[in-house]
Amino acid sequence: MGEWEEAGVFPPRELFRKMGARASLALPMPERFGGMGLDWRYEPTFYESMREVNCGSIPMAVGVQTNMATPTWPRSALTNCARNFWRQLSPVTT
Repeated sequence: MGEWEEAGVFPPRELFRKMGARASLALPMPERFGGMGLDWRYEPTFYESMREVNCGSIPMAVGVQTNMATPTWPRSALTNCARNFWRQLSPVTT
């Protein structure tokens, strides 16, 4: 994060790819989409760990991704789009 601050940038794609490779962006998402398939009880622990980030914008960006954008995909008609997106981020293959 220090490098990002020095450069004056926030590279969300780099961050989201790294988090996606660990399925951190999709804790409750079904495994068939590259998520972990966990229930809501795991999310508080994840968000508590986000307070270790010494920057407000990163936890906010992650929160928007994990709780606003990502949850709609399995319920939407864009299932193929969701699979293709998560295939790029996640080591899990469908």
